[in-house]
Amino acid sequence: MFIYKIPASLNNIVKPGTCVNAPINRRMHAGFVVSVRMDSGYKGKILSIDSIRETEFHLPEELWQTLEWMAHYYIAPLGQVLKAAVPNSYLKSYKPKNIQFVEITPEGINNISTFDKKKPAQKRLLESLSCVDEPVKIASLSELISSPYTACGQLEKEGLVKIILQPQITDPFDIMGPGEVKAIQLSKEQQEIVNTVQSTEVGFHSYLLHGVTSSGK
Repeated sequence: MFIYKIPASLNNIVKPGTCVNAPINRRMHAGFVVSVRMDSGYKGKILSIDSIRETEFHLPEELWQTLEWMAHYYIAPLGQVLKAAVPNSYLKSYKPKNIQFVEITPEGINNISTFDKKKPAQKRLLESLSCVDEPVKIASLSELISSPYTACGQLEKEGLVKIILQPQITDPFDIMGPGEVKAIQLSKEQQEIVNTVQSTEVGFHSYLLHGVTSSGK
């Protein structure tokens, strides 16, 4: 935990559970205010809180009280409890992975016929790019030349191609297989329970399944 001053402009805003930006080793980091006091008792230099993060990062008073209770009950540091309660991604901005695309420039098109014959792979790359009207993913060029990233980087330095970075958009359905229906063989006790539930008249009914954990309830 660290001690910071509260700027006058934030006096009525900062309270336990407030997410703030504060300097640590000349870099700005996010953190939560643990307590607010009129005097810290510390005589050294105290830095000031820089700003308030977005309001959605603030922890409600009820949740903050729960975290304090957990720290006291389990004799654990409040920071450790807070780290376990708040996802790491909660305080970090999401940066999608970039994918590199390449497209030929007008200068590259004009230089194809006079391009250095000692660089056949790069010339072949320029010829292929001149046949398409949109940027091409560099990774897909590995079938054309052995080192597409290196070749594109060299051609970009000469102004013959342009490398474009585009954020990768992940489709969550790509990782979902079609699935398959599995035949489940119930045990004798399980089948008796299913039969009982299915034979009950329409309406609300309560059932109690007794058994230890992982017994197949």
